[in-house]
Amino acid sequence: MKSIPSRLFFLCLFLFLLAMRTFTELPRSLSETGLGDLHDGNGNRILSSMLLFSTVLYSVTLVNRRFTRHQLVMGVLFLLVLILSSFNAWITFTHVGMSYEGIIVVLMRLLLGFFIILLAWNAITSKSDVRLLFQIYLKPVVWITIIITFIQIFTSTYVSVQGVDRIMGPFGNPNTLAAFLHLTIMLTIVSRKFGFDRSGSIFWVLIGLQYILLLYTGSVTNIGINLVFLLCLFVSDRWYKLKAFYLGAFLFIIIVPLSVAYKWPSIEYRLSKLVDIETMEIPSASSLQWRAEAWRHYSSLIDNPRKLLTGLGLGTQRSIFLVDYPGNRSTEFEAPGTHNDYMAMIVDFGLIGLALFLIACRYLTRTLKRHEHTLPIIKYFRFYFYSIMFAMLMENYFDQFTAYLFLLYAVAFIKFAQLTKNDIIHNAQEIQDHAV
Repeated sequence: MKSIPSRLFFLCLFLFLLAMRTFTELPRSLSETGLGDLHDGNGNRILSSMLLFSTVLYSVTLVNRRFTRHQLVMGVLFLLVLILSSFNAWITFTHVGMSYEGIIVVLMRLLLGFFIILLAWNAITSKSDVRLLFQIYLKPVVWITIIITFIQIFTSTYVSVQGVDRIMGPFGNPNTLAAFLHLTIMLTIVSRKFGFDRSGSIFWVLIGLQYILLLYTGSVTNIGINLVFLLCLFVSDRWYKLKAFYLGAFLFIIIVPLSVAYKWPSIEYRLSKLVDIETMEIPSASSLQWRAEAWRHYSSLIDNPRKLLTGLGLGTQRSIFLVDYPGNRSTEFEAPGTHNDYMAMIVDFGLIGLALFLIACRYLTRTLKRHEHTLPIIKYFRFYFYSIMFAMLMENYFDQFTAYLFLLYAVAFIKFAQLTKNDIIHNAQEIQDHAV
């Protein structure tokens, strides 16, 4: 019997643990919707992140590491920023009198994201390795998410957010589920386009179910950015030349108005929580008004030039106004994060950190665009990232699981594109040598 390569074994183990990390929010979602009464805390997040961290780190050591000098410099700079920012957060949390647990949670998340990139870069050596990412991880997790979420719909076990009933699936928040679905819709399309999903009927069923759940989350931001992503595809892939597009548009024109009419009371109530439709004023309970208040309170924390430059330290924006952490300042204002990643960067890392983050975003988009010449399907990742750049104005994505998952697949495709390019160059060189 042929033994399983150690790299493949640990890649599978990593994906299994990653799936476990996906559902560390499951206890909270079950308790919120009344399907269970399970303990929820940061312990499960820290433990699962540590398991993932050690597994990914060990997996990286199993294969040859081939990094450019530029990549090594960026990696060292990233780790240096985390160390300095963690020390800065220790000073801030000590001064406020808060628990250091918030620093550990966010630090583990960011280190996990860093080593996910290393794993993807080292583990991908062929198209079959990329296929593993879809077959072992993506499809099972998407189907499990769909099943859990539809159970919530059929049993009417919603979570109330500002008086609106919304679903959260296996996650702890409807917006987290919506962000996950926005990503998996893109990856499902990539899987189909890349030839990993040969069954057209299953593809359309999977896409349809994900869009139904996306609408049920009630996340205006994620529904909006998904439309931005689809608009990019419409222009890039020239859908207006496809017969399937006009058939889909015809069905869309029939189904959507009927669905809106059927669910109009719920839709109207949801919209009324954002903007008063009659007066076009923003009510005091609106999430838009809440975000404005949150940004005002977070801005008040930056009260001197040093804090503006370096921030308050890693994890501050996630925990300083969150009631779960001892010594927090939730009596002034309660918020689980800034709901604006650019402001979050300033709060945690200052203007210096924001500048480094924008440079990294620019580097990622340029890298994706450069490899599109070899592997055109990479443009889907670029379009998705553009939509996320918009969403980051209203949500926190940077240190969330969805961001890590996106980086895992994006880096995997970049690595595969580079391997493909090297093969093309090598074959061209061989042809030239034979011709000579």
